[in-house]
Amino acid sequence: AFTDLSDAPAAYTGQAGKVVAVNSSETALEFIAGGGGGASAFTDLSDAPSAYTSQGGKYVRVNTGETGLEFATVSGGSAGPDTLCTLLPSTYFPPATAYATRDTRNNTPVLDFDAATDESALWLDILPVRYAGGGITVEIVFAATSATSGDVVWCAQIERIGSERQDLDADGFASAKTVTVTTSGTSGYTKKASLSFANGAEMDSVAAGEAFRVKIYRDADNAADTATGDAELIAVHVKETP
Repeated sequence: AFTDLSDAPAAYTGQAGKVVAVNSSETALEFIAGGGGGASAFTDLSDAPSAYTSQGGKYVRVNTGETGLEFATVSGGSAGPDTLCTLLPSTYFPPATAYATRDTRNNTPVLDFDAATDESALWLDILPVRYAGGGITVEIVFAATSATSGDVVWCAQIERIGSERQDLDADGFASAKTVTVTTSGTSGYTKKASLSFANGAEMDSVAAGEAFRVKIYRDADNAADTATGDAELIAVHVKETP
């Protein structure tokens, strides 16, 4: 609720007809007497939602068009943005060619990505209905087979399948996001590569509740990819961007 915010009034009692304003110390919001025919309630503001009906438990945020306020569903509760999907080597499926190979390391399933040839891996999942439209972050947890120095260039792409949108006989991935991560000084230690996708075109406009594919690949022939030997993917964590 608005009254639960740390910088807002704690109650509506005795405040009927007043409006919200920044206090004189410029440190928080307060209720003040309205004047000049202005709005007397939050829902009367021209750039705010017009009603509270069916909005219980939601929070206020700036809309994606950056033109006003809207109510949005909390993703992940008070702890912050939630995990949306966890993609593992055991659930991956390979493309027709140049695919990462399944392997194990100390009985832990991994996917091996070659140091000389671009290899990729694919996953299919459903974007949870709790996704609140804040964009997604794809985190790749990996280790090096043998390298203790050098960099790995990771790339990720999103493809919306949706309903009657994507022909399954063809690929329709949005443009790739790329990040370069230095390997651990100990080959058995993991590192994390993080790539953020804004809501909309960057994530192929996939919406909550829709099927989508994720493609992960190592850009091995990129001059910035200097780590020798395989890069071993342990897991992919897809979360809503904070």
